[in-house]
Amino acid sequence: MRGRAGTATDESSRAGNSLRRLGQAWVGGGHAPLAALRALGLALAVALLASAPRASAQSTTSNTTFTTITSPNGSISLTPNAQGVDRDRDYYSAARPWWISYEDCIAPGGGDAFTFKMTIRDTSDPLEIWAGTENCAVNRSRTDRGQCWIVARLAQLSDTVSVRVPVRNILQRRLDTTDPPPETGLPPSVCDNSTDPSGEAFTFYVMLVDGGQADEYIAWDGGSGGTGFDVVGPDPPGGIDIGIGESQLAISLSGVEEDTDRESFEAFCVPAGTTFESLGVENPFDDGVAVEADAGASGLDAGQSNSSGSDAGGAAPSACFTEVLRAGRIAPSRFGCGTARETSGTLNTGTLQNDTQYAVAVSARDNLGNAGVVSSIECGMPTELDDFFELYSRADGKGGGGFCSIAPGQPSAKHAPRGLAVLLLALAGLGLRRTKGAA
Repeated sequence: MRGRAGTATDESSRAGNSLRRLGQAWVGGGHAPLAALRALGLALAVALLASAPRASAQSTTSNTTFTTITSPNGSISLTPNAQGVDRDRDYYSAARPWWISYEDCIAPGGGDAFTFKMTIRDTSDPLEIWAGTENCAVNRSRTDRGQCWIVARLAQLSDTVSVRVPVRNILQRRLDTTDPPPETGLPPSVCDNSTDPSGEAFTFYVMLVDGGQADEYIAWDGGSGGTGFDVVGPDPPGGIDIGIGESQLAISLSGVEEDTDRESFEAFCVPAGTTFESLGVENPFDDGVAVEADAGASGLDAGQSNSSGSDAGGAAPSACFTEVLRAGRIAPSRFGCGTARETSGTLNTGTLQNDTQYAVAVSARDNLGNAGVVSSIECGMPTELDDFFELYSRADGKGGGGFCSIAPGQPSAKHAPRGLAVLLLALAGLGLRRTKGAA
């Protein structure tokens, strides 16, 4: 079966053949310049269309269901995903719209929250909402309560009620109480309670409680996408190597383990000497671990502070030391300098300052948007490079030109249209000169 990639290759090939034929026409002469220019314009359009990045179709899993859930005696009715369940923040993944990420938990204002809107027929009993991996309506009255925890309670009921459940109440995951979390809200530190990179799926249980027992209840698990929390990003590459370029760095990734949740890699580039004080922010790594430049340390030897317990605390090497970037910790997002797909073995940074030493590390991001800790730290310094044409001109070359290098192989999707446009405009300029000469 031929896919979109195969079609794009065929179109690019046809465009290239057209350009080669035009080049032969100019070299051989004998063709009317205006006719050649018309053909040139057609080739330009085909080439640009063939090489331009194509927007991939978004495959969205619909989790919308308007089927009302009703408790056995009809005391509780809930219509999920219509007016019945809502969340404050937009979801990151359309395939899992009810899953909680780290960003959802630490969001300003106390984090994200679910809101349940229900119709109640029996308003004499308090309503409680629990989360768990077992039947919480049964486990609620148990001494150990299994794997169930309370996330909200509403004592005064009416025919219609709205109950707000902060996601931090879910991440707190207290199994030893029937008292809900305080209404004043929980601190963002509870967002670090979970350390499982796979997260945990759970089901919401909405119940009317009479004498410590669940009198009526409904269960909701988020439909086909499920409900759960995953606040831990993927592992970083096992190692990185830095290649020097002009105004950028090329990063090779190694020791990458398979991870079905990983969505992309992200590089971080911090200029040497950058401090939290110079940024005007508090040190988020202030955990009592001394972090100093080690003249004998490489990014690899420094290790990851969350696993090795190294005294270096994952510090950057002395050649590009900064306290802002630390191996085994999450990097400040402001220093993100490039991304690559999760299947990539290399990552090119965006534009950087030449002759500036950078501390460089790479992390991975999962399909809920969670950023993982960064890899070992290496140093890199972008440097201005002399290309072929610059060296040729400096050697008193008289051939003219200006295309530094045209190498075989597939150009990147980002730069291919611009490169083709420049080449074709040059050919067009040559055609105009021939036309004037003929006149």
